[in-house]
Amino acid sequence: MSLRDLEKNNFDIVQYKVLRDITYLVQDSVNSKYILKLSKCPENIFQRLIEYILKTNLKFKIELEWYKSFADASFRFFGVPKLIYTDSTNFMLLEYLEEADAGFHNISNYQQYTAALAEFQTSRIETKLSLLERIITRSLYSPTSIILRKLKTLSKQHFSLCLKIIAVIVMCNLKQEKFLNKIVVHNDVIDNVLTKATGNLYFIDFAYTVVTPKWLLIDIIEPALDLNTFSIDKQLLTFYLHSLNKENLISEHIDYYAQFRMALLYRTVNSVHSGSTEVKSKCISFIKNQLLNDTNYKKWYSRNAEPIVQNALS
Repeated sequence: MSLRDLEKNNFDIVQYKVLRDITYLVQDSVNSKYILKLSKCPENIFQRLIEYILKTNLKFKIELEWYKSFADASFRFFGVPKLIYTDSTNFMLLEYLEEADAGFHNISNYQQYTAALAEFQTSRIETKLSLLERIITRSLYSPTSIILRKLKTLSKQHFSLCLKIIAVIVMCNLKQEKFLNKIVVHNDVIDNVLTKATGNLYFIDFAYTVVTPKWLLIDIIEPALDLNTFSIDKQLLTFYLHSLNKENLISEHIDYYAQFRMALLYRTVNSVHSGSTEVKSKCISFIKNQLLNDTNYKKWYSRNAEPIVQNALS
């Protein structure tokens, strides 16, 4: 499906602007503005196979179902653009938010952001996907699956390092018990939060969003970790953990030692996969010397993370 296909079918578009890949800002004949998202063709044989089995574009359906699910709920600290219309297969029209700035770098109120993220993650909302669609979604987009899939970038030159990463992932999964109330993980929240002049926050783009029974810190570690010094933004993490504690959003046992290690692996492996040459080199060094070395990781955790956890939860 393309924008031209919609125009050929008399879709009322008089003006448009490309925002991202298959996302457009469109304007109709009465000057109303919307966000138009199109279904993207499968990029490889594996995606084609999934689409053939499910008879649908899974990424498009995942995002569409999240927008539908959020439409039936109300939240105190964040919003989601309204779903205006969809043909359920090829495109969706979303509410256009005037004068909204995208990206975490536009966030000025950490307390508001962390309260919004904590509420989003613990919203207990699930999509109306079929059982098979849910199984495939979790196998593709759970934090563990994403790390393992992106190890391909490392495996050609650092095969033994990849084996050690897998061993640490297994250990972390054994240490952290499953939560009874599962966590919603966005998986790409740093670029997909909108801020309006009024201060209202909105989350968007849910193609990789998944419900996970374990990993709480995945979304917060991305903006919180400095990839130059590998230190943690103490204020951001404190506000986030305080939000969880204050609202009693998580009442289950959390192994923060394993949670931080898993989240750090997620962040750094992602950066090795898609970052600059300099960032890749720094992340590989951090993974090798800190995250995979029990003694060094314990020192890092004691110095950087443990004081934040103790302060926020006291």
